[in-house]
Amino acid sequence: MLALELRFKGVTMAISSINWLEDNIKYAGEGRAEFANPRVILEGPVIIAFNESGESEIQMEFRNISGCVEPNILELLNRNVSTEEYFRILRFSKQIEANQCTKLEVVTPNGTFSSIGINIKHYIPNYLNNVLNFFVLTSQFEVHDKEAKYWVLPLYNLITNFYRYPREWTHPLSISSKHVGIIFKFNCSTCFIEPLEDYEVRKDELTNFKKPKKITSIMVGELRSIPKDSESLDQQVPINFLELLGLAAGTEIGSPYIELRTAEGELVKRIHVEHNNPIYFKGHVAMDEFCGRGIGILLDNGQSLLHLGNSYMIATLKHLVRAGSRNLDIDEKLIHIFQALDGLCEIFDLKTQNLNQRINTSQQKQIKAILEKASRDISAIAVDDEQSRVIGEIANRTRTIPAGTARDFGLSLSDLLKLFDLADANIIEDYYQDSENRKSWIRFLSHCRGVEIHKGFLEFDGDEFDFTEINVIRAHLHDILFRLVFKMIHYDGTYRSPIQTLPKEANWVKPNTSPKMLGYH
Repeated sequence: MLALELRFKGVTMAISSINWLEDNIKYAGEGRAEFANPRVILEGPVIIAFNESGESEIQMEFRNISGCVEPNILELLNRNVSTEEYFRILRFSKQIEANQCTKLEVVTPNGTFSSIGINIKHYIPNYLNNVLNFFVLTSQFEVHDKEAKYWVLPLYNLITNFYRYPREWTHPLSISSKHVGIIFKFNCSTCFIEPLEDYEVRKDELTNFKKPKKITSIMVGELRSIPKDSESLDQQVPINFLELLGLAAGTEIGSPYIELRTAEGELVKRIHVEHNNPIYFKGHVAMDEFCGRGIGILLDNGQSLLHLGNSYMIATLKHLVRAGSRNLDIDEKLIHIFQALDGLCEIFDLKTQNLNQRINTSQQKQIKAILEKASRDISAIAVDDEQSRVIGEIANRTRTIPAGTARDFGLSLSDLLKLFDLADANIIEDYYQDSENRKSWIRFLSHCRGVEIHKGFLEFDGDEFDFTEINVIRAHLHDILFRLVFKMIHYDGTYRSPIQTLPKEANWVKPNTSPKMLGYH
């Protein structure tokens, strides 16, 4: 083992190994399982194992039973029994399997493992012995009489280039012998992300698809106060930064658990709850620390995004990342892009439009007169009472609906771009109007979105859709999504655009930017 001594703010700490993180975790001790109706308590030794993927195996060998059960049932297990005794065991087993387990607690030599909540599944693998298996959705391991100072998030699937630290930078929980990582601020304290010592091996397993997910790095920060419950912990651990890291790395990022550790690095609590369940894929890598130290800046600014905890915003970021996946075809990518933009329009209340408010008073009067005349002309063609009712409804709609409220994706997107002062709609609309077919870019986007969402694909073997044009639009809309998110979090660093691979400033598109720069030729 490599002995390492680190100093941070006057604290000296000896670590037996530079890679102190556990990816395969085991607990063992005396356990107690409580069941609700009827009330039954089982006690005995328990072995608990979590693998790197966050999957758990929990097994209890119960040696004591109390509560509402048949007497002497434990004595019948693990031996040959008569037919009558077998049915007694069967009734007991069915009773346990049908009962709700409300609590599982295991006391180990180092601390206490316990379930969180009552969503505990269990089954008996063999009715003739005293073994019970559990699956616990959320649980924790707590070491008593220790005070937490730092939080730790192991990170699934983060592959990026890390920045070399300043020579003087140290931290008690640093695990990088190469002195590389990503530094950012959260809750007014310095946090960092570092690769594991065998990062290159783990990276190879992911990029060559030997494993669907791997812990590649850790994220560490300082607690503002001792969290008293899960809600206060959520405010101190930036779980939603997983989505921002996914945006940067071009794949989904997750975490199998949260750790709390002392100033000296000792474990205080480990909360087993999986955040995301990512499967690694190669996607669009938007930034890394070699590209203007973008990830650190992204996380610095990310906490200012008021909507980051909003379900629409999280969904938007997931769609943004998936839209860059190399595993998807153009239709699948477009669907993710349209859904992400729909989500942003929903967040900012731009899904509907009042058409009258978009034209001047003179135009409103002219349109009203035209529609009223059309309504009268339609009503006049009815020849009997039954037709009159139907045609009357059509005439009424002719007069009111066209100038009323609409739900048009193209107009919603145009409003969204105006809200964030992005010039793309004006640039490309002028470009389309100057082209040979003189179609509207905004209306064409509405049409494409409608076909993709409702039909699931665009047909490229006809005259309606051209693959090259649609692919240009896809890359442009994907880039718009990036810049919208950057605007929302006030990110002003660099990124790799889906349009051009060279690093770009976040606000690189200006009113005088040429359509060619946006991919339109």
